[in-house]
Amino acid sequence: MSYAVSTSASTRRVLAIVIVAIAFFLLDVWLVETHHIAGLDQAVLEWFRNPDDLADAWGPAWFEEAAGEITTLGSYTFILLLSLVVVGFLALYQRILAAVFIVLAISGGSLVSTVFKMLFERPRPDVVEHMDRTFTYSFPSGHALISAMAYLTLAAVAARFVDRPWARRYLMACAVALAFLVGTSRVYLGVHWPSDVFAGWCLGTAWAGICWLAADYLSRRTGRADRETDLGTSRI
Repeated sequence: MSYAVSTSASTRRVLAIVIVAIAFFLLDVWLVETHHIAGLDQAVLEWFRNPDDLADAWGPAWFEEAAGEITTLGSYTFILLLSLVVVGFLALYQRILAAVFIVLAISGGSLVSTVFKMLFERPRPDVVEHMDRTFTYSFPSGHALISAMAYLTLAAVAARFVDRPWARRYLMACAVALAFLVGTSRVYLGVHWPSDVFAGWCLGTAWAGICWLAADYLSRRTGRADRETDLGTSRI
């Protein structure tokens, strides 16, 4: 299969993912704003707790500690440090376009998270005790959004360095798994409604896809379609 055909197929696939993610986000917004999902939100949140004591999360103490450690994988601090390490590595190998791509995607995703939180101003859950400190509004989940966006973006860049399809699929699967664990931990810790996390996943996925499409367009528009100079968009 030629580069052009492969890129076209990948572009259509990513565009479809972006459209579906945005559609699910809008559906989630409607359900939240009309309170159609309030009962399910509370039921899922309480499912992670001892029915006799909602301050007691499910599982032994070590599991609760593990959830707290997993949730840090979606924190701004960790994502920033991880991104700086990757950007530095790419800069050393003179992969400047890929480095710039990561910087713009991560910083843009952080801005998207902040803007939507301020737009909706949804309070944090108050039916269970919080097991993590929070400083911002609840909707959408910043941890879920940032982890989905960052890990998918980093996996997309890493995919350019591997030739085998199964290895690229493995990278993307790891990115999805990490985002899922981070988002689920936010509900387990009682600091987010499930609908907050779902919205974060949708927005994070959509933003990562939009950045990918922009990089693919600019890469082909400037004639940088060979393996050494593009962002690896045909290899996802």
